[in-house]
Amino acid sequence: MDRLVPRYEFFRHYLFPCGLALASGRASDAVESFEYFQEFTRTLPEPVEVRSLEGAEFTLEHRYHSLGGAGVTDLITTGRVRMGVRRGPRLVRQSDPECYCLLISAQGHTAISQDGRDGVLRPGDIGLYDTSRPHHGWRNADGQARLLMMTLPHALVPVHPDSVRELTGVRMPGTEGVAALVRRMAGELADGAAACASYDGARLAGVAADLAGVLLAHCLDAPGQVAADARQRTLMVRIQAFIDQRLADRQLSPGQIAAAHHIGVRTLHRLFAEHGLTVAGWIRQRRLDRCRRDLADPRFADWYIDTIARRWAFTDGAHLSNAFKSAYGISPALWRASASARR
Repeated sequence: MDRLVPRYEFFRHYLFPCGLALASGRASDAVESFEYFQEFTRTLPEPVEVRSLEGAEFTLEHRYHSLGGAGVTDLITTGRVRMGVRRGPRLVRQSDPECYCLLISAQGHTAISQDGRDGVLRPGDIGLYDTSRPHHGWRNADGQARLLMMTLPHALVPVHPDSVRELTGVRMPGTEGVAALVRRMAGELADGAAACASYDGARLAGVAADLAGVLLAHCLDAPGQVAADARQRTLMVRIQAFIDQRLADRQLSPGQIAAAHHIGVRTLHRLFAEHGLTVAGWIRQRRLDRCRRDLADPRFADWYIDTIARRWAFTDGAHLSNAFKSAYGISPALWRASASARR
């Protein structure tokens, strides 16, 4: 298993190289690899449970491109894929990036179930789910197959959440019109985002979210659902991505954040207030999210709670413990123990 550790780190941020056999009923190293993949998927920002179904024998390549708060995942498989995916209430409570995910089935068949609806996506189809609620599905493919996943923060998608909810678990044909544009855009982002400058990420995310909003409004037959404040949303996502990249910096402040985005501190506070948030509260919550994820991660099982606290700019373990219990109703130690028991 030692040979897989560097790949794990690379996968966590950008790329999971091809050649990792994810299979049942094969050689022991292949089975161990799939178990390793299963463990990894439980520590993602959107933790899920995966299982390889009977008769599966495949390799998997996974690429992820960050777009300033949004992201595009490219999943390419070769072989006989029979894989189930589930995100139950426990995993939603464990960690939630608060995003919508568009699934674009380029090759192979994918099913997504959420909110009492079941959609089976054929090649070219688009599906949608919300990371903040339980969902499950499966992936079937033979030969080489490809699935694209475009993740967009709730705040960035210019359609009311109640309206978006009407489309979760629904199959949207992606062969013509706006849906075809979304499908092509996702493919081009997956293929070309790595060559784009980092400061272009938020702009690309805004474009992707606005086009997704047009698609959703079209499917709802409600063009008026698309909001007109795309520029504000894009700025908000850029700022949140900036904060996420600097959570370990104890000197992070509203003044620093505002200056980096060429706005005044009052404007920054007003922008967060329009979303029912405060700047300090957002930073604190994101740091707590990082601590909660580290405490549940088996790689950090031997780390002191104090070490994890300082890693994410808390003064010490006691400071983290007070904030953690206030936010989640449980101490860091008990959270770590419960996460260990679930593995």
